[in-house]
Amino acid sequence: MNGNIEELYDKQVYCPVCNEKFSTKKLRRSAMRVQSTDADFCVHYNSENPYFYALWVCRKCGYVEFENRFESISKAGADKIKKEVTPKWTPRDYGGKRDIAQAMQIYKLALYQAELLQKEYSNKAVLCLMIAWLYRYENDTASETRFMKSALELYAKAYSAEDFPIGGMDSAKLSYLIGELNRRCGNFRESIKWFDKAINDPNVKKSIHIKKKAREQWHKAAEYYKAAKPAE
Repeated sequence: MNGNIEELYDKQVYCPVCNEKFSTKKLRRSAMRVQSTDADFCVHYNSENPYFYALWVCRKCGYVEFENRFESISKAGADKIKKEVTPKWTPRDYGGKRDIAQAMQIYKLALYQAELLQKEYSNKAVLCLMIAWLYRYENDTASETRFMKSALELYAKAYSAEDFPIGGMDSAKLSYLIGELNRRCGNFRESIKWFDKAINDPNVKKSIHIKKKAREQWHKAAEYYKAAKPAE
């Protein structure tokens, strides 16, 4: 990450909860430089990290949400933010350049509000997963695993309870992700089951990459399961 401020630009936003006008940073697509992508879709960047700026935060009332859903809060939801969040909120401005510590604060605030507003499993799952990724950047394996397990549980519930696409994923891609999260959490038998589900899902024909990755990770999970089995 080179920290070049020209990578970022200001966007003026109106809060749908309190009508406050505030400024937030956005990262230019042309400035994004991908270094690598992990098997669970976590991207590592050589530029500013877009994950740090994906959530918008109202400096006045504390409402936080992803950019593409920021204006979609219901009146009941807005009233709950005013009642449960704003009285405890110390006005602060996240409209400048963000570091990983600020990003962590924002994602955890978003997760709290997602639980408060009783949002769908998938909405809470992606927040937990992205918090896990932030901890991965920090090499905090224990905290990463804790939030990854929460993401795994929520995505599994979403698979059964929500309509596809879920978080932009079809059934094959979500099956693959659940398989990979199980593998990373040490649930190798369950991981194999979900990779099988992804490989045999009709939707996998739309993504040869997912089918290939599912097969690769299936073999990894099978090797770990075989090695761990005598100790069970």
